[in-house]
Amino acid sequence: MNKTCAWHPERSKKNVAGDFYTIEDGCLACMLPEGEAPTLLNADEEEYETFFIRQPQTPEEIEQACCAIEVCCTEALRYGGKDKAIIKRLGNKPAYCDYNLEGKLNNIQSTFYGKWYRRLAKYIVFKLVNKIT
Repeated sequence: MNKTCAWHPERSKKNVAGDFYTIEDGCLACMLPEGEAPTLLNADEEEYETFFIRQPQTPEEIEQACCAIEVCCTEALRYGGKDKAIIKRLGNKPAYCDYNLEGKLNNIQSTFYGKWYRRLAKYIVFKLVNKIT
């Protein structure tokens, strides 16, 4: 992780080092982000987890990563860098970006609904899938 990248307390250790990352226990394995950035993301479907296997290098890959962040239904994908063009592209939203356009750290505690809600959502999905199959 570089010096300009924020440290998020729930950052998954499965991610490669870099500005784009996923939050631990935040994914529901819907596969939508992977569809937007198939060369950047990998899914562990058994653990309902998605993570970055490679950081974007080209403008096209950065756009794919941004699209993946936007389609994630649990806000588990994030941008931790300070590139103002990327932050602007992501709408300067604390749900997506660790830093804002002023270069200040966003309040990461207010993103999504908290860790307990994600675990509850995973449990509900698990129960639904097991009832159907």
